[in-house]
Amino acid sequence: MQVLAYDAEMSWYSASETVSATTFQRPHDVELLAATSSSIYVAWVSSPDDSVLQHTFEYAKVGLHHSIDLYIMLSA
Repeated sequence: MQVLAYDAEMSWYSASETVSATTFQRPHDVELLAATSSSIYVAWVSSPDDSVLQHTFEYAKVGLHHSIDLYIMLSA
């Protein structure tokens, strides 16, 4: 990727250095395993390239908005 900045007459430009960018892999679907009146149990497969270190789930309760941070510890 490179940015080119032209003058008003488009007669000259300056160019930035070329850089590359990598996006995260698309996440897998979250599967609902069980739910009670006070908890939910979910499962999913995290990105296999270890690019994701933390997952955040958000849920809505009638009239309110809550956010839960889940810290994932991976084991070998």
